[in-house]
Amino acid sequence: MSESSIVEITGVSLKSTHEIHLCVEQADRVLISGGEGSGKTTLLKIMNGLVEPEKGKVMLFNNDIRSLSQSGLLKLRQNISYLGFPQGLLENWTVYQNLSLPLKYHWNMDDHGCDRRIEEIEQYLGPIRELLGYPVFWMDSETQRLLTVFRGLVIRPRLLLLDPDEMKLSKPGQLDGILQYVTRTQTTTVITDSIYLKSCAMETFRTFNLTPGGEMP
Repeated sequence: MSESSIVEITGVSLKSTHEIHLCVEQADRVLISGGEGSGKTTLLKIMNGLVEPEKGKVMLFNNDIRSLSQSGLLKLRQNISYLGFPQGLLENWTVYQNLSLPLKYHWNMDDHGCDRRIEEIEQYLGPIRELLGYPVFWMDSETQRLLTVFRGLVIRPRLLLLDPDEMKLSKPGQLDGILQYVTRTQTTTVITDSIYLKSCAMETFRTFNLTPGGEMP
Protein backbone atom coordinates (compact mmCIF):
# COMPACT_ATOMS: atom_id res chain seq x y z
CA MET A 1 0.00 0.00 0.00
CA SER A 2 1.44 3.36 -1.02
CA GLU A 3 1.63 6.34 1.31
CA SER A 4 -0.96 8.16 -0.81
CA SER A 5 -3.52 5.36 -0.49
CA ILE A 6 -6.68 6.25 1.42
CA VAL A 7 -8.50 2.91 1.20
CA GLU A 8 -7.25 -0.48 0.04
CA ILE A 9 -9.54 -3.50 -0.07
CA THR A 10 -8.07 -6.92 -0.79
CA GLY A 11 -9.94 -10.21 -1.19
CA VAL A 12 -13.25 -9.01 0.24
CA SER A 13 -16.34 -10.82 -1.04
CA LEU A 14 -19.85 -9.42 -1.19
CA LYS A 15 -23.10 -11.19 -2.01
CA SER A 16 -23.36 -11.98 -5.72
CA THR A 17 -19.89 -10.61 -6.50
CA HIS A 18 -16.39 -11.85 -7.05
CA GLU A 19 -13.55 -11.04 -4.70
CA ILE A 20 -12.99 -7.30 -4.56
CA HIS A 21 -9.59 -5.70 -4.94
CA LEU A 22 -9.84 -1.92 -4.87
CA CYS A 23 -7.36 0.83 -4.07
CA VAL A 24 -8.47 4.43 -3.65
CA GLU A 25 -5.65 6.97 -3.74
CA GLN A 26 -5.50 10.52 -2.46
CA ALA A 27 -7.79 12.79 -4.56
CA ASP A 28 -9.34 9.81 -6.40
CA ARG A 29 -13.02 10.01 -7.28
CA VAL A 30 -14.58 6.60 -7.73
CA LEU A 31 -18.09 5.59 -8.82
CA ILE A 32 -19.23 2.19 -7.49
CA SER A 33 -21.49 0.65 -10.11
CA GLY A 34 -23.69 -2.44 -9.87
CA GLY A 35 -27.25 -3.69 -9.94
CA GLU A 36 -29.69 -3.67 -7.06
CA GLY A 37 -28.47 -5.91 -4.26
CA SER A 38 -24.90 -6.06 -5.60
CA GLY A 39 -23.46 -4.63 -2.37
CA LYS A 40 -22.75 -0.99 -3.21
CA THR A 41 -24.01 0.33 0.13
CA THR A 42 -22.35 -2.52 2.02
CA LEU A 43 -19.02 -1.69 0.39
CA LEU A 44 -19.23 1.91 1.60
CA LYS A 45 -19.97 0.67 5.12
CA ILE A 46 -16.97 -1.65 4.96
CA MET A 47 -14.78 1.31 3.99
CA ASN A 48 -16.01 3.17 7.07
CA GLY A 49 -15.61 0.23 9.43
CA LEU A 50 -19.36 -0.08 10.00
CA VAL A 51 -19.45 -3.60 8.53
CA GLU A 52 -16.69 -6.15 8.97
CA PRO A 53 -16.24 -8.50 5.99
CA GLU A 54 -16.10 -12.25 6.65
CA LYS A 55 -12.79 -12.45 4.83
CA GLY A 56 -10.27 -10.19 3.18
CA LYS A 57 -8.39 -7.13 4.34
CA VAL A 58 -9.39 -3.49 4.58
CA MET A 59 -6.74 -0.80 5.01
CA LEU A 60 -7.86 2.72 5.91
CA PHE A 61 -5.26 5.50 5.92
CA ASN A 62 -2.61 2.74 6.03
CA ASN A 63 -4.23 1.12 9.08
CA ASP A 64 -5.68 -2.40 9.11
CA ILE A 65 -9.23 -1.82 10.36
CA ARG A 66 -9.36 -5.17 12.15
CA SER A 67 -6.31 -4.30 14.24
CA LEU A 68 -7.75 -1.01 15.47
CA SER A 69 -9.38 -0.50 18.84
CA GLN A 70 -12.78 1.18 18.90
CA SER A 71 -11.17 4.45 19.94
CA GLY A 72 -8.60 4.10 17.17
CA LEU A 73 -11.32 3.59 14.57
CA LEU A 74 -13.30 6.56 15.91
CA LYS A 75 -10.19 8.72 15.58
CA LEU A 76 -9.77 7.73 11.92
CA ARG A 77 -13.43 8.52 11.28
CA GLN A 78 -12.76 12.15 12.20
CA ASN A 79 -11.32 12.38 8.66
CA ILE A 80 -14.26 10.64 6.98
CA SER A 81 -17.73 11.83 6.07
CA TYR A 82 -20.14 8.97 5.49
CA LEU A 83 -23.30 10.27 3.86
CA GLY A 84 -25.25 7.04 3.82
CA PHE A 85 -28.30 7.98 5.83
CA PRO A 86 -29.91 11.31 6.82
CA GLN A 87 -29.48 10.76 10.53
CA GLY A 88 -27.26 11.69 13.43
CA LEU A 89 -28.40 15.27 13.93
CA LEU A 90 -29.18 16.34 17.48
CA GLU A 91 -32.80 17.43 17.11
CA ASN A 92 -32.96 19.65 20.21
CA TRP A 93 -29.82 21.54 19.20
CA THR A 94 -29.82 24.42 16.78
CA VAL A 95 -28.63 24.03 13.22
CA TYR A 96 -25.49 26.02 14.04
CA GLN A 97 -24.70 23.87 17.08
CA ASN A 98 -24.98 20.72 14.95
CA LEU A 99 -22.75 22.05 12.18
CA SER A 100 -20.11 23.49 14.49
CA LEU A 101 -19.96 20.52 16.89
CA PRO A 102 -17.31 18.44 15.05
CA LEU A 103 -15.24 21.54 14.29
CA LYS A 104 -15.16 22.66 17.90
CA TYR A 105 -14.88 19.21 19.46
CA HIS A 106 -12.15 17.73 17.24
CA TRP A 107 -10.27 20.81 16.06
CA ASN A 108 -11.00 23.47 18.72
CA MET A 109 -12.27 25.86 16.06
CA ASP A 110 -13.77 29.16 17.20
CA ASP A 111 -17.08 30.64 16.01
CA HIS A 112 -15.37 32.74 13.33
CA GLY A 113 -13.72 29.65 11.84
CA CYS A 114 -16.99 27.72 11.95
CA ASP A 115 -18.81 30.56 10.18
CA ARG A 116 -16.22 30.59 7.40
CA ARG A 117 -16.58 26.84 6.90
CA ILE A 118 -20.37 27.13 6.66
CA GLU A 119 -20.05 29.99 4.16
CA GLU A 120 -17.70 27.83 2.09
CA ILE A 121 -20.29 25.07 1.74
CA GLU A 122 -23.11 27.55 1.05
CA GLN A 123 -21.33 28.41 -2.20
CA TYR A 124 -22.14 24.90 -3.43
CA LEU A 125 -25.37 23.92 -1.66
CA GLY A 126 -27.11 27.25 -1.22
CA PRO A 127 -27.68 29.57 1.77
CA ILE A 128 -28.85 28.25 5.12
CA ARG A 129 -27.90 31.32 7.19
CA GLU A 130 -31.50 32.01 8.19
CA LEU A 131 -31.84 28.53 9.70
CA LEU A 132 -28.78 28.56 11.97
CA GLY A 133 -30.55 29.71 15.12
CA TYR A 134 -33.46 27.26 14.92
CA PRO A 135 -33.61 23.76 16.44
CA VAL A 136 -33.34 20.85 14.04
CA PHE A 137 -36.70 19.36 15.04
CA TRP A 138 -38.39 22.33 13.36
CA MET A 139 -36.98 21.26 10.00
CA ASP A 140 -38.73 18.98 7.51
CA SER A 141 -37.03 15.77 6.37
CA GLU A 142 -35.66 17.30 3.16
CA THR A 143 -34.00 20.13 5.07
CA GLN A 144 -32.56 17.68 7.59
CA ARG A 145 -31.00 15.72 4.73
CA LEU A 146 -29.43 18.94 3.46
CA LEU A 147 -28.09 19.72 6.93
CA THR A 148 -26.57 16.24 7.14
CA VAL A 149 -24.69 16.96 3.91
CA PHE A 150 -23.54 20.34 5.25
CA ARG A 151 -22.20 18.70 8.40
CA GLY A 152 -20.42 16.08 6.31
CA LEU A 153 -18.65 18.63 4.13
CA VAL A 154 -17.94 21.34 6.69
CA ILE A 155 -15.14 19.26 8.25
CA ARG A 156 -13.32 19.12 4.87
CA PRO A 157 -13.06 15.32 5.00
CA ARG A 158 -10.06 13.46 3.65
CA LEU A 159 -12.50 10.80 2.46
CA LEU A 160 -16.13 11.29 1.44
CA LEU A 161 -18.37 8.21 1.17
CA LEU A 162 -21.65 9.10 -0.50
CA ASP A 163 -24.75 6.97 -1.11
CA PRO A 164 -27.26 9.25 -2.92
CA ASP A 165 -30.10 6.71 -2.92
CA GLU A 166 -29.89 6.11 0.83
CA MET A 167 -29.66 9.86 1.43
CA LYS A 168 -32.52 10.48 -1.04
CA LEU A 169 -30.71 13.42 -2.56
CA SER A 170 -33.39 14.07 -5.17
CA LYS A 171 -33.56 17.89 -4.97
CA PRO A 172 -32.37 19.38 -8.29
CA GLY A 173 -28.86 20.74 -8.07
CA GLN A 174 -28.11 19.32 -4.62
CA LEU A 175 -26.03 16.38 -5.78
CA ASP A 176 -24.45 18.53 -8.47
CA GLY A 177 -23.33 20.93 -5.76
CA ILE A 178 -21.67 18.14 -3.80
CA LEU A 179 -19.83 16.91 -6.88
CA GLN A 180 -18.69 20.43 -7.73
CA TYR A 181 -17.34 20.75 -4.19
CA VAL A 182 -15.35 17.50 -4.25
CA THR A 183 -14.01 18.26 -7.74
CA ARG A 184 -12.84 21.75 -6.84
CA THR A 185 -11.36 20.73 -3.47
CA GLN A 186 -9.83 17.47 -4.79
CA THR A 187 -11.59 15.55 -2.01
CA THR A 188 -11.10 11.80 -2.18
CA THR A 189 -14.60 10.53 -2.93
CA VAL A 190 -16.34 7.18 -3.34
CA ILE A 191 -19.94 7.39 -4.52
CA THR A 192 -22.49 4.69 -5.35
CA ASP A 193 -24.33 4.70 -8.65
CA SER A 194 -27.75 6.32 -8.44
CA ILE A 195 -30.73 7.39 -10.51
CA TYR A 196 -30.06 10.88 -9.15
CA LEU A 197 -26.73 11.03 -10.99
CA LYS A 198 -28.30 11.31 -14.44
CA SER A 199 -28.04 15.09 -14.52
CA CYS A 200 -24.62 15.26 -12.88
CA ALA A 201 -21.24 15.59 -14.55
CA MET A 202 -19.18 12.50 -13.72
CA GLU A 203 -16.30 13.01 -16.12
CA THR A 204 -13.72 13.12 -13.33
CA PHE A 205 -14.89 9.84 -11.74
CA ARG A 206 -13.54 6.37 -12.44
CA THR A 207 -15.92 3.42 -12.35
CA PHE A 208 -15.55 0.26 -10.31
CA ASN A 209 -18.07 -2.42 -11.30
CA LEU A 210 -19.43 -4.80 -8.68
CA THR A 211 -19.90 -7.53 -11.25
CA PRO A 212 -17.75 -10.53 -12.17
CA GLY A 213 -14.85 -9.23 -14.14
CA GLY A 214 -15.60 -5.66 -13.11
CA GLU A 215 -12.65 -3.37 -12.73
CA MET A 216 -11.65 0.23 -12.29
CA PRO A 217 -9.68 1.47 -15.29
